[in-house]
Amino acid sequence: MKLPAIAPALYALISLMLVAIPVFSYATEPDNEKADQELRSVFYLTLRNITGDPDPEDRFGDERDSLRAGQCTFSLASLRLLKPLSENGLVFIPEHLNQLESVSEVDDSAFWSELHRQARGLRPLLYLHGYNTSFAKACDQAALFQANLNLDRRLVLFSWPSDGAFLNYARDEADLVWSVAPLERIMLRMVEEFGAGGFDVVAHSLGARGMLFALVQLANRHYDVIPLLNQLVLTAPDIDAGIFQQYLEDILPLAANISLYVSANDRPLALSREVHGYPRLGQSGPHLKDMEGIEIIDVTDVGVRSFSGHLYHLYHDNVAQDLDLLLNQGIYADQRETLAASKEGGWRIKQEDEAQ
Repeated sequence: MKLPAIAPALYALISLMLVAIPVFSYATEPDNEKADQELRSVFYLTLRNITGDPDPEDRFGDERDSLRAGQCTFSLASLRLLKPLSENGLVFIPEHLNQLESVSEVDDSAFWSELHRQARGLRPLLYLHGYNTSFAKACDQAALFQANLNLDRRLVLFSWPSDGAFLNYARDEADLVWSVAPLERIMLRMVEEFGAGGFDVVAHSLGARGMLFALVQLANRHYDVIPLLNQLVLTAPDIDAGIFQQYLEDILPLAANISLYVSANDRPLALSREVHGYPRLGQSGPHLKDMEGIEIIDVTDVGVRSFSGHLYHLYHDNVAQDLDLLLNQGIYADQRETLAASKEGGWRIKQEDEAQ
Protein backbone atom coordinates (compact mmCIF):
# COMPACT_ATOMS: atom_id res chain seq x y z
CA MET A 1 0.00 0.00 0.00
CA LYS A 2 1.40 3.38 -0.95
CA LEU A 3 1.87 5.72 1.98
CA PRO A 4 0.38 9.20 1.83
CA ALA A 5 2.69 12.12 1.23
CA ILE A 6 4.26 13.41 4.44
CA ALA A 7 6.15 16.56 5.27
CA PRO A 8 9.95 16.45 5.17
CA ALA A 9 10.07 17.18 8.89
CA LEU A 10 7.92 14.13 9.65
CA TYR A 11 10.07 12.05 7.32
CA ALA A 12 13.16 13.10 9.26
CA LEU A 13 11.49 12.28 12.56
CA ILE A 14 10.58 8.79 11.36
CA SER A 15 14.13 8.34 10.09
CA LEU A 16 15.40 9.23 13.55
CA MET A 17 13.13 6.66 15.14
CA LEU A 18 14.45 3.97 12.83
CA VAL A 19 18.10 4.90 13.13
CA ALA A 20 18.27 5.57 16.85
CA ILE A 21 16.68 2.39 18.20
CA PRO A 22 19.39 0.45 20.08
CA VAL A 23 19.05 -3.05 18.68
CA PHE A 24 22.09 -4.69 20.24
CA SER A 25 25.21 -3.54 22.02
CA TYR A 26 28.45 -3.36 20.09
CA ALA A 27 32.05 -4.45 20.44
CA THR A 28 35.30 -3.31 18.92
CA GLU A 29 38.53 -5.18 18.61
CA PRO A 30 41.46 -2.95 19.58
CA ASP A 31 44.79 -3.45 17.86
CA ASN A 32 46.75 -3.07 21.10
CA GLU A 33 46.87 -0.97 24.24
CA LYS A 34 48.91 1.76 22.56
CA ALA A 35 46.21 2.22 19.94
CA ASP A 36 43.80 3.22 22.71
CA GLN A 37 45.76 6.46 23.22
CA GLU A 38 46.57 7.16 19.58
CA LEU A 39 45.74 10.45 17.92
CA ARG A 40 44.74 10.48 14.26
CA SER A 41 43.84 13.37 11.99
CA VAL A 42 41.60 13.93 9.00
CA PHE A 43 41.85 16.78 6.51
CA TYR A 44 38.70 18.83 6.07
CA LEU A 45 37.22 21.45 3.78
CA THR A 46 34.03 23.00 5.12
CA LEU A 47 31.46 25.65 4.27
CA ARG A 48 30.24 25.88 7.86
CA ASN A 49 30.33 28.95 10.09
CA ILE A 50 32.71 29.29 13.03
CA THR A 51 30.65 29.42 16.23
CA GLY A 52 33.27 30.79 18.61
CA ASP A 53 32.66 27.86 20.96
CA PRO A 54 35.98 26.60 22.41
CA ASP A 55 34.71 22.99 22.45
CA PRO A 56 36.10 21.23 19.33
CA GLU A 57 32.82 19.35 18.98
CA ASP A 58 31.05 22.68 18.40
CA ARG A 59 33.78 24.62 16.57
CA PHE A 60 31.73 24.71 13.37
CA GLY A 61 27.98 25.24 13.19
CA ASP A 62 25.25 24.63 10.65
CA GLU A 63 25.13 28.02 8.94
CA ARG A 64 26.51 28.78 5.47
CA ASP A 65 29.88 30.48 5.28
CA SER A 66 33.02 30.76 3.17
CA LEU A 67 35.30 27.79 2.55
CA ARG A 68 37.71 26.90 5.36
CA ALA A 69 40.36 24.18 5.58
CA GLY A 70 42.29 22.35 8.24
CA GLN A 71 42.49 19.12 10.19
CA CYS A 72 40.37 17.49 12.88
CA THR A 73 42.19 15.25 15.37
CA PHE A 74 40.71 12.37 17.36
CA SER A 75 41.75 10.21 20.27
CA LEU A 76 40.66 6.76 19.27
CA ALA A 77 39.64 3.88 21.46
CA SER A 78 39.77 1.77 18.32
CA LEU A 79 38.99 2.25 14.65
CA ARG A 80 38.76 -1.43 13.89
CA LEU A 81 35.54 -2.51 12.21
CA LEU A 82 32.71 -3.32 14.58
CA LYS A 83 32.19 -6.99 15.33
CA PRO A 84 28.62 -8.24 15.74
CA LEU A 85 27.57 -9.79 19.02
CA SER A 86 24.54 -11.56 17.59
CA GLU A 87 24.13 -14.30 15.01
CA ASN A 88 22.15 -12.04 12.67
CA GLY A 89 24.89 -9.40 12.72
CA LEU A 90 22.88 -6.56 14.26
CA VAL A 91 24.66 -4.10 16.53
CA PHE A 92 23.85 -0.70 17.93
CA ILE A 93 26.03 1.99 16.35
CA PRO A 94 26.57 4.96 18.69
CA GLU A 95 26.57 8.44 17.20
CA HIS A 96 30.24 8.98 18.06
CA LEU A 97 32.90 6.31 18.34
CA ASN A 98 35.81 8.66 18.97
CA GLN A 99 36.65 11.80 20.93
CA LEU A 100 37.28 14.92 18.86
CA GLU A 101 40.30 16.51 20.55
CA SER A 102 41.05 19.49 18.34
CA VAL A 103 40.10 21.30 15.16
CA SER A 104 42.86 23.32 13.52
CA GLU A 105 42.48 25.76 10.65
CA VAL A 106 45.18 26.61 8.09
CA ASP A 107 45.35 28.86 5.07
CA ASP A 108 44.80 27.62 1.54
CA SER A 109 48.45 27.23 0.59
CA ALA A 110 49.39 25.33 3.76
CA PHE A 111 46.43 22.98 3.40
CA TRP A 112 47.27 21.83 -0.11
CA SER A 113 50.98 21.61 0.65
CA GLU A 114 50.36 19.36 3.64
CA LEU A 115 47.91 17.19 1.71
CA HIS A 116 50.54 16.66 -0.97
CA ARG A 117 53.08 15.72 1.68
CA GLN A 118 50.78 13.24 3.41
CA ALA A 119 49.53 11.66 0.17
CA ARG A 120 53.12 10.81 -0.81
CA GLY A 121 52.28 10.51 -4.47
CA LEU A 122 49.14 8.42 -3.93
CA ARG A 123 45.67 9.54 -5.00
CA PRO A 124 43.82 11.53 -2.32
CA LEU A 125 40.16 10.77 -1.68
CA LEU A 126 37.42 13.36 -1.32
CA TYR A 127 34.68 12.17 1.06
CA LEU A 128 31.15 13.66 1.31
CA HIS A 129 28.80 12.91 4.19
CA GLY A 130 25.01 12.75 4.15
CA TYR A 131 21.96 14.28 5.87
CA ASN A 132 21.66 14.94 9.61
CA THR A 133 25.43 15.15 10.12
CA SER A 134 27.12 17.72 12.31
CA PHE A 135 30.74 18.69 11.69
CA ALA A 136 31.95 16.54 14.59
CA LYS A 137 29.93 13.58 13.40
CA ALA A 138 31.22 14.07 9.83
CA CYS A 139 34.83 14.07 11.07
CA ASP A 140 34.09 10.95 13.10
CA GLN A 141 32.73 9.11 10.07
CA ALA A 142 35.60 10.29 7.89
CA ALA A 143 38.16 9.11 10.44
CA LEU A 144 36.54 5.67 10.59
CA PHE A 145 36.41 5.38 6.81
CA GLN A 146 40.04 6.51 6.51
CA ALA A 147 41.22 3.95 9.06
CA ASN A 148 39.14 1.05 7.74
CA LEU A 149 40.61 1.49 4.26
CA ASN A 150 44.14 2.36 5.42
CA LEU A 151 44.07 5.63 3.51
CA ASP A 152 46.93 7.02 5.62
CA ARG A 153 45.74 10.62 5.97
CA ARG A 154 45.02 11.17 2.31
CA LEU A 155 41.27 11.47 2.84
CA VAL A 156 39.74 14.95 2.59
CA LEU A 157 36.34 15.46 4.20
CA PHE A 158 34.07 17.95 2.46
CA SER A 159 31.56 19.01 5.12
CA TRP A 160 28.64 21.00 3.74
CA PRO A 161 26.46 22.79 6.33
CA SER A 162 24.06 20.02 7.30
CA ASP A 163 22.13 21.00 10.42
CA GLY A 164 22.78 17.71 12.17
CA ALA A 165 19.17 17.98 13.34
CA PHE A 166 16.58 15.26 13.01
CA LEU A 167 13.74 17.43 11.74
CA ASN A 168 15.67 19.53 9.22
CA TYR A 169 15.78 17.34 6.13
CA ALA A 170 14.29 20.05 3.90
CA ARG A 171 16.79 22.62 5.16
CA ASP A 172 19.62 20.14 4.59
CA GLU A 173 18.43 19.70 1.01
CA ALA A 174 18.56 23.48 0.51
CA ASP A 175 22.03 23.77 2.06
CA LEU A 176 23.26 20.93 -0.12
CA VAL A 177 22.12 22.68 -3.31
CA TRP A 178 23.77 25.89 -2.09
CA SER A 179 27.01 23.93 -1.63
CA VAL A 180 27.15 22.61 -5.19
CA ALA A 181 28.98 25.57 -6.74
CA PRO A 182 31.74 25.58 -4.07
CA LEU A 183 32.01 21.80 -4.46
CA GLU A 184 32.50 22.23 -8.18
CA ARG A 185 35.37 24.65 -7.48
CA ILE A 186 36.92 22.16 -5.05
CA MET A 187 36.81 19.47 -7.72
CA LEU A 188 38.60 21.80 -10.14
CA ARG A 189 41.21 22.57 -7.47
CA MET A 190 41.77 18.82 -6.97
CA VAL A 191 42.41 18.52 -10.70
CA GLU A 192 44.76 21.48 -10.56
CA GLU A 193 46.71 20.01 -7.64
CA PHE A 194 46.75 16.31 -8.55
CA GLY A 195 46.09 16.25 -12.27
CA ALA A 196 43.19 14.92 -14.31
CA GLY A 197 42.21 11.50 -12.96
CA GLY A 198 44.49 12.04 -9.97
CA PHE A 199 41.98 11.65 -7.13
CA ASP A 200 38.99 9.55 -6.02
CA VAL A 201 35.58 10.52 -4.63
CA VAL A 202 33.30 8.69 -2.18
CA ALA A 203 29.91 10.33 -1.59
CA HIS A 204 27.29 9.02 0.82
CA SER A 205 23.51 9.48 0.93
CA LEU A 206 22.41 13.09 0.38
CA GLY A 207 26.03 14.06 -0.21
CA ALA A 208 25.97 11.89 -3.32
CA ARG A 209 23.20 14.10 -4.70
CA GLY A 210 25.42 17.15 -4.30
CA MET A 211 28.24 15.35 -6.09
CA LEU A 212 25.92 14.48 -8.98
CA PHE A 213 24.88 18.12 -9.39
CA ALA A 214 28.52 19.28 -9.27
CA LEU A 215 29.51 16.73 -11.91
CA VAL A 216 26.66 17.81 -14.17
CA GLN A 217 27.89 21.39 -13.97
CA LEU A 218 31.44 20.23 -14.69
CA ALA A 219 30.19 18.22 -17.67
CA ASN A 220 28.74 21.41 -19.14
CA ARG A 221 32.23 22.91 -19.26
CA HIS A 222 33.25 20.41 -22.01
CA TYR A 223 36.77 19.65 -20.84
CA ASP A 224 39.31 18.42 -23.37
CA VAL A 225 41.26 16.41 -20.79
CA ILE A 226 39.17 13.70 -19.17
CA PRO A 227 38.54 11.85 -16.93
CA LEU A 228 38.71 14.53 -14.24
CA LEU A 229 38.71 11.97 -11.43
CA ASN A 230 39.60 8.32 -11.11
CA GLN A 231 37.09 6.37 -8.98
CA LEU A 232 33.64 7.79 -8.23
CA VAL A 233 31.89 5.76 -5.51
CA LEU A 234 28.29 6.48 -4.53
CA THR A 235 27.19 4.68 -1.36
CA ALA A 236 23.50 4.59 -0.40
CA PRO A 237 22.85 7.64 -2.61
CA ASP A 238 19.67 9.57 -1.81
CA ILE A 239 19.09 10.53 -5.45
CA ASP A 240 16.04 10.13 -7.66
CA ALA A 241 17.09 7.15 -9.82
CA GLY A 242 15.31 8.56 -12.88
CA ILE A 243 17.10 11.90 -12.58
CA PHE A 244 20.46 10.15 -12.22
CA GLN A 245 19.77 8.13 -15.36
CA GLN A 246 19.00 11.32 -17.30
CA TYR A 247 22.44 12.72 -16.48
CA LEU A 248 24.45 9.48 -16.50
CA GLU A 249 25.62 9.86 -20.09
CA ASP A 250 26.88 13.36 -19.29
CA ILE A 251 28.91 12.42 -16.21
CA LEU A 252 30.30 9.08 -17.41
CA PRO A 253 33.31 10.66 -19.18
CA LEU A 254 34.29 12.58 -16.05
CA ALA A 255 35.31 9.48 -14.05
CA ALA A 256 37.49 6.56 -15.06
CA ASN A 257 35.08 4.28 -13.20
CA ILE A 258 31.76 4.77 -11.38
CA SER A 259 30.64 2.36 -8.65
CA LEU A 260 27.19 2.35 -7.09
CA TYR A 261 26.54 0.57 -3.77
CA VAL A 262 22.89 -0.31 -3.12
CA SER A 263 20.81 -2.27 -0.64
CA ALA A 264 17.26 -3.50 -0.12
CA ASN A 265 17.78 -3.12 3.65
CA ASP A 266 18.20 0.67 3.63
CA ARG A 267 15.29 2.02 5.69
CA PRO A 268 16.02 5.75 5.38
CA LEU A 269 16.08 5.43 1.59
CA ALA A 270 12.80 3.49 1.68
CA LEU A 271 11.24 6.42 3.53
CA SER A 272 12.84 8.89 1.14
CA ARG A 273 11.22 7.01 -1.73
CA GLU A 274 7.80 7.43 -0.13
CA VAL A 275 8.37 11.13 0.49
CA HIS A 276 9.69 11.89 -3.00
CA GLY A 277 7.50 9.44 -4.86
CA TYR A 278 10.26 7.74 -6.87
CA PRO A 279 12.91 5.03 -6.26
CA ARG A 280 16.19 6.18 -4.78
CA LEU A 281 19.43 5.34 -6.54
CA GLY A 282 20.76 3.57 -3.45
CA GLN A 283 17.91 1.05 -3.36
CA SER A 284 18.08 -2.36 -5.00
CA GLY A 285 15.43 -2.93 -7.65
CA PRO A 286 14.43 -2.96 -11.31
CA HIS A 287 14.98 0.81 -11.63
CA LEU A 288 18.72 0.02 -11.88
CA LYS A 289 18.53 -2.26 -14.91
CA ASP A 290 19.27 0.41 -17.53
CA MET A 291 22.22 2.00 -15.71
CA GLU A 292 24.80 1.24 -18.38
CA GLY A 293 28.44 2.07 -17.88
CA ILE A 294 28.63 1.80 -14.08
CA GLU A 295 29.42 -1.02 -11.67
CA ILE A 296 26.45 -1.75 -9.38
CA ILE A 297 27.28 -3.52 -6.12
CA ASP A 298 24.37 -4.90 -4.08
CA VAL A 299 25.13 -5.30 -0.37
CA THR A 300 21.74 -6.73 0.62
CA ASP A 301 22.99 -10.27 1.24
CA VAL A 302 25.46 -9.28 3.94
CA GLY A 303 22.67 -8.07 6.22
CA VAL A 304 22.87 -5.00 8.45
CA ARG A 305 24.95 -3.87 11.41
CA SER A 306 22.44 -1.27 12.58
CA PHE A 307 18.70 -0.90 12.31
CA SER A 308 18.90 1.76 9.60
CA GLY A 309 20.99 -0.30 7.18
CA HIS A 310 22.29 3.01 5.81
CA LEU A 311 25.94 3.17 6.94
CA TYR A 312 27.24 -0.13 5.63
CA HIS A 313 30.26 1.56 4.04
CA LEU A 314 31.48 2.36 7.57
CA TYR A 315 30.42 -0.59 9.67
CA HIS A 316 30.54 -3.73 7.55
CA ASP A 317 33.84 -5.53 7.04
CA ASN A 318 32.72 -7.22 3.79
CA VAL A 319 31.96 -3.85 2.23
CA ALA A 320 35.19 -2.32 3.53
CA GLN A 321 37.21 -5.17 2.00
CA ASP A 322 35.54 -4.61 -1.35
CA LEU A 323 36.14 -0.86 -1.21
CA ASP A 324 39.77 -1.49 -0.31
CA LEU A 325 40.25 -3.59 -3.44
CA LEU A 326 38.60 -0.90 -5.53
CA LEU A 327 40.14 2.27 -4.09
CA ASN A 328 43.57 1.09 -2.99
CA GLN A 329 44.30 -1.57 -5.59
CA GLY A 330 42.22 -0.36 -8.52
CA ILE A 331 40.62 -3.76 -9.11
CA TYR A 332 37.37 -3.60 -11.05
CA ALA A 333 34.28 -5.57 -10.08
CA ASP A 334 34.75 -8.52 -12.42
CA GLN A 335 38.13 -9.26 -10.80
CA ARG A 336 37.30 -8.69 -7.12
CA GLU A 337 37.13 -11.85 -5.02
CA THR A 338 34.69 -10.15 -2.65
CA LEU A 339 31.97 -10.12 -5.33
CA ALA A 340 29.74 -12.58 -7.14
CA ALA A 341 27.49 -12.02 -10.14
CA SER A 342 23.95 -10.99 -9.21
CA LYS A 343 20.91 -12.68 -10.73
CA GLU A 344 19.44 -9.24 -11.38
CA GLY A 345 22.59 -8.10 -13.17
CA GLY A 346 25.58 -6.33 -11.75
CA TRP A 347 27.33 -7.66 -8.65
CA ARG A 348 26.64 -8.53 -5.04
CA ILE A 349 28.88 -8.65 -1.98
CA LYS A 350 29.53 -12.25 -0.99
CA GLN A 351 28.33 -13.47 2.38
CA GLU A 352 30.99 -14.55 4.84
CA ASP A 353 30.55 -18.27 4.17
CA GLU A 354 30.97 -17.64 0.41
CA ALA A 355 34.07 -15.53 0.88
CA GLN A 356 35.94 -18.22 2.82
